[in-house]
Amino acid sequence: MKFIRSKRIAVTMGRLNPVIFPTILIIAYGFVAIQPELRLAVPSLVGGTAVTVILLATLLHYGKVASINWSPSTILGVALLLRLMFLFYSPQLSDDIYRYFWDGTTLLRGINPYAHAPAAVIPPTELQPVHTLINHPQYATIYPPMAQLIFAGGAVLGTITGFKAVMVLFDLVLCWLLITLLRQLEMPVWRSVLYAWNPLPIIEIAGSGHVDGAGLSLLLGGLCLLMMESKKCTGISLRRWPFFLAGILLTGGGLVKLFPLILSPIVYLLVPKPRRIHFALGLLSALAMLLVSFLPHLPNILVSLKVYAFNWEFAGFAFTTLRTLTGSGYLARIILSVIFLLVVGIIFFQQLNWLQGKSSPVEQG
Repeated sequence: MKFIRSKRIAVTMGRLNPVIFPTILIIAYGFVAIQPELRLAVPSLVGGTAVTVILLATLLHYGKVASINWSPSTILGVALLLRLMFLFYSPQLSDDIYRYFWDGTTLLRGINPYAHAPAAVIPPTELQPVHTLINHPQYATIYPPMAQLIFAGGAVLGTITGFKAVMVLFDLVLCWLLITLLRQLEMPVWRSVLYAWNPLPIIEIAGSGHVDGAGLSLLLGGLCLLMMESKKCTGISLRRWPFFLAGILLTGGGLVKLFPLILSPIVYLLVPKPRRIHFALGLLSALAMLLVSFLPHLPNILVSLKVYAFNWEFAGFAFTTLRTLTGSGYLARIILSVIFLLVVGIIFFQQLNWLQGKSSPVEQG
């Protein structure tokens, strides 16, 4: 009886969700977007985003039996509309964008952004408002070289809103790449809404201008390239340049946010053996070019990263819980870092064991 009721609900949702789901989501996001200051409207922020998360979770639960036929254009159109709701507001939940904009403008002026901390520089008149809003200006930037190039691309537009628009563009490309990857894996494209309509990237990227979407779009672009090539040909006949380019994209993603570089051994194993050398060459050549371009001041990033690693909080709830239990923020960071590396190690060795028994997905083509 319970199964029949669930199935009826799922079928009903399948018939209605093309209109109902996006409409409710837009209303929920609109409620959050009209708040004048999100930091002072925590109940509204939590309530509005909770509604969207519950809807997405419900969609995921019933989507296995419901008929969901959103087209890619619908998914991307709604994703764009939701992001536009937050694009034109001043950053509220984070002030990182002012450092981004400063770094990008510094690079456009022909100055290495790793050379000096903002506090040691007298800003030009037009940048004084941004300069006063940079957090921790006594430290040189902690953002890797590829992030600096993206910052420069955003700073070309000359305004914070223009900068955020570039980050939103990268994020929409990421949504499109998710749809592409789902198609390649022969999975329903509607699952891309779990990211495309998710409040975290919408509020943090469109609202605060974070650069994470840019890094992930480069990473996913490399993965999609590998998957597309695998469907065309197999074995020694595989073309070289797609794997070389995939290595470049992975490096680019890793030098926006460092985490993709940690995953590079896993991606390496997914590349067919005859083309692993080309993938590695792409990865290493891009790494060398980006790092060398910011010498001799690039090592200053290590000083700032050390301060960040030992003093900043991350993985909020887990960190707070561990710090309370251990009485030490330092020990909490060590435990979280070890757990993260263990998870990556387990995934790596599981993939390695799987490949020992059969060819990689790319080789199967």
